[in-house]
Amino acid sequence: MLSDTVGISETASTSDIATHDMSNMVDVQAIVTAMADMEAQRKEQEQQFAVRMQDILEKTTESLETELKQVKQYNKELMESNIRIEAHLTKRWWQKLFDRE
Repeated sequence: MLSDTVGISETASTSDIATHDMSNMVDVQAIVTAMADMEAQRKEQEQQFAVRMQDILEKTTESLETELKQVKQYNKELMESNIRIEAHLTKRWWQKLFDRE
């Protein structure tokens, strides 16, 4: 009867160990799955960040290009204005020069 009890106890212990090992394997699998999910989320977030940064870069570039065109146009207008002013001053200088004579 004692051997029957020991046999049952030994079988229960082996069963407990097997159950515990299976439980540990499930825990490890859950951890590995969670880590893989986290890595996938991280990669997705990196991709989304890269897309947002690219969009910001494109919009900034467009804005700067527009601003550069405006500055170039303004500079062109200033140059034309300076040429007109210079021509006017030169004309007045010549007129004054001839008026003296």
